[in-house]
Amino acid sequence: MAFFWKPNMADYSSAEFLFRCLNWNNQPKVSVVKIDDEYYVRSDGYETTMKDLKYFFAYCRKHAQAIAIFVIVIAVGILAFGLSTQRKLIISCSVIYALFSIPHIAVLSLPYEKMVPSYFVCALVLLISGIIVFIYWLSLLLSHIRLLVCLSTFLDCLGIFLVACTSFYVGRIQVVFHYIPEEYHSLLN
Repeated sequence: MAFFWKPNMADYSSAEFLFRCLNWNNQPKVSVVKIDDEYYVRSDGYETTMKDLKYFFAYCRKHAQAIAIFVIVIAVGILAFGLSTQRKLIISCSVIYALFSIPHIAVLSLPYEKMVPSYFVCALVLLISGIIVFIYWLSLLLSHIRLLVCLSTFLDCLGIFLVACTSFYVGRIQVVFHYIPEEYHSLLN
């Protein structure tokens, strides 16, 4: 159910609330109110339930985890291609890329307060090592074209793109989570 979360389209309040929180130019004032044993999050005349926000977070987390699985598969391919060279920089970056792809998915299982800062450290290391490997494969591709070099360059580009896609979903969680008052963060886990 949570994987296919969609805002309540009857009144658009959930969608409007999330849109206001995700709009960087707007600094919404968010309050949490308990009515009939249900917590409601209000912002500028719009409201949504804490339950809907939990579904939204679960939706973003599931998508990020699914993409992270593909990043692990790609990292194994990049590691195999990287170990086939004799260049120490590429071997070390390929190993770092493969090693950091494993915590990449593990970090996505942490509680939200710990997930966001830990995730961005992993993503930064993945992106830097991926870009170094990409530059190397691209230089090989420009000097002489081989199927293995083309495939590894494509895999590296795909891996970097997927890390960026995962960061998109984690960033959405971070922005909405930022506006909820701290005393209610435990209700979102």
